[in-house]
Amino acid sequence: MLTTIVALPTLLRESIVLESDRVRILDRRIFPFEHRFVDCHTYEEVAVAIEEMVTQSSGPFFAAGAAMVLAARGSQARQHAAAMNSWRPPERG
Repeated sequence: MLTTIVALPTLLRESIVLESDRVRILDRRIFPFEHRFVDCHTYEEVAVAIEEMVTQSSGPFFAAGAAMVLAARGSQARQHAAAMNSWRPPERG
């Protein structure tokens, strides 16, 4: 099987950044005059950013993917918190 690695152009590679607690989207409405990111902490905020055309071209595709990861992380965190809250140490008799 032949695998080809294609490097993404810098603008595309750095226009959507997935961090542990947020998605950072390069604001294409003001780029290249300013280099500013919009920070989205929930998938709902990413959806609003896409609707407001913060990201354009193929950016919404990558932003939506990052939003799904963010949502899954949040869901897992809530499940873990619920499990930890319901845990009680064993009684010693």
